[in-house]
Amino acid sequence: MHIHKEHFFIDVKAPPKKLQFNATSSNLSWKASCDVILKEMAYIIELTDTSDKSHPSTFTLAPVRNTTFTLPLVGMMRGANYSVKVKTNILDGRWTPELLIQIDPYPAPTEIKASRTFGGYPELTWEEPAETPASVGYAIWVSKDGGKFEHKYTAAHGSNTFQFPESFELGHVYKFAVSSDEVKGHYGALSMPFEAELTDAFMVHPTAGAQSTSAVYRIVLPVLGVVILVLVLGMGLFWMKHRRLRRSFLAFANSHYDTRSGTTTFNTNDHDLDGDEEESPMIRGFADDEPLVIA
Repeated sequence: MHIHKEHFFIDVKAPPKKLQFNATSSNLSWKASCDVILKEMAYIIELTDTSDKSHPSTFTLAPVRNTTFTLPLVGMMRGANYSVKVKTNILDGRWTPELLIQIDPYPAPTEIKASRTFGGYPELTWEEPAETPASVGYAIWVSKDGGKFEHKYTAAHGSNTFQFPESFELGHVYKFAVSSDEVKGHYGALSMPFEAELTDAFMVHPTAGAQSTSAVYRIVLPVLGVVILVLVLGMGLFWMKHRRLRRSFLAFANSHYDTRSGTTTFNTNDHDLDGDEEESPMIRGFADDEPLVIA
């Protein structure tokens, strides 16, 4: 009897499979390169901040015989982008393709507004976001005449007002924005910009975003209020006028109509001012089966 033996070849240097990241749980997961693992294997994980690739973080997972792996990634910076790769801890082991991970930044401030103080210097105000890094202030960004935003100033932590220490050139269009200040090179999300042309009167030009919306409300609401007021006044005058007419008609009808006899009497005094006394005509009510009688 001939027995056929089938040999399995396991490439321990092959890269792991299905490397992925769960942003909700911050867990990194992957599968072993082979479905059958005959001995314990260790893995090396390399995590790199893409803004500074010269200092990757490397750590080793202890040898195990598992085929699926889950590893929580901690200490990642908000607003940073990372690349991560995994391989078996064997000489000449092959890395997985790099997986790019984006960490959400701290939320942006809202309701950015600029005004001019009595001293002539611009002042910036904003609403603080629900979440900010501890003990970190705000970065004030400025763009001139459509140029690139630059981090020009920094406001203190917990503040929502910043007065610029210098005046700006008149006759230019500036954009102002605010974000949480940097933490190890990573800023919070940038707010919607506030655009303003600096003149002697500090003219403010609405732009896209929250400013354009507020400008529309400033124009539409007064006009709508005037229209509503005119309609209300018109309806009031119409009601008063027709109320007087109705009262006059009811008074006239009540004075000329006898509900008991069903007759209506018209006096010549109602329309004759000469005072001639003539017999007043009388109109008597009638039914469908009898003619109208005028006496």
